[in-house]
Amino acid sequence: MKISIYGGGHIAHSIIAAVSQSQPVNVVTRKPELWFPRVDMLQNGTVILGKFHVSASSDTSVLSDSDVVFIALPQFAFEEAVRKALPFLHGGQTVCFVPAPAKSKEYADLILRTGANVAAFQRVPFIARTIEYGKSVAVSAPRPELALMISDSRIKKFMDTCCKTWFGSNTRYLSSFLIAAFSNSNPLLHPSRLVELFKDWDGSPYESAPLFYADWTDESSKLYISADREMASVMRRYKEIDFEHDYRDVLTHYGVGNFEDLTRKIRSIPAFKTIKSPMCQQGCGWVPDFTSRYFTEDVPYGTKTIMEYAQRVGVKTPTIGFLVQSVEALSKSF
Repeated sequence: MKISIYGGGHIAHSIIAAVSQSQPVNVVTRKPELWFPRVDMLQNGTVILGKFHVSASSDTSVLSDSDVVFIALPQFAFEEAVRKALPFLHGGQTVCFVPAPAKSKEYADLILRTGANVAAFQRVPFIARTIEYGKSVAVSAPRPELALMISDSRIKKFMDTCCKTWFGSNTRYLSSFLIAAFSNSNPLLHPSRLVELFKDWDGSPYESAPLFYADWTDESSKLYISADREMASVMRRYKEIDFEHDYRDVLTHYGVGNFEDLTRKIRSIPAFKTIKSPMCQQGCGWVPDFTSRYFTEDVPYGTKTIMEYAQRVGVKTPTIGFLVQSVEALSKSF
């Protein structure tokens, strides 16, 4: 197979490093000159050297020669990427969204017109952080299971094999691309922490920058659980979604029973432990970094989308609305 990854961020690095363990990979990126012919990964303290060649280009036409195309980009860049990719997509290909953007159904409909199949990953295969751009990446242990949305049930066996071979994960399949609009991952997780973290900020620098997950609080857990329950109420109203099959509440996902256990769990996850809060240094202190994707992507493209779907079916979401309003007010105030 010929594999291409469209993107050059943390997620793209992790996919490239994983896939290139078994075969060569093409990368479509704005910075092809910065990529090395091998991409290594650090997993659980072990360095895994890249095995197969990585070719980088800024030319999207290379996608036409690919059997599988991964689009691994921030949500704000997804629409432009799909538009640029469309002329080079065709039957016999499988296009994978990693992770699935909120507008996955809309983008899938466009791609399906080319004859290509579409698969959308509800969550990323790994938690990843680039070590050296174009050369190395740190990744978490493989997820036990990856949840996917697919356009044709006939590609299930193919995706099962790909996910097991490349990412070391089993697969389960969701009912509709509409599921992508309802994520209880980053769109609810991150603003729940941001609101609690910066609720008392008056514009003055903080003395230090707390860790985002390792210093997680019970108040953040309460917000997260409440927002998740509201999202579940919205999902139940959409007939395209097989709610009982597709939805997993955050307590089940993390294997805990209450907000206190959730706090302890989030604080203890090894892959989360060193992730810092979205802050930047100002003088001798620290202030919120409003250029972080926690502000620029998770709320405008995730949390707000959930709220908009709730409004369409007349379901009230006070906690989700509070998260959106609080983060937007914080961003606009300073």
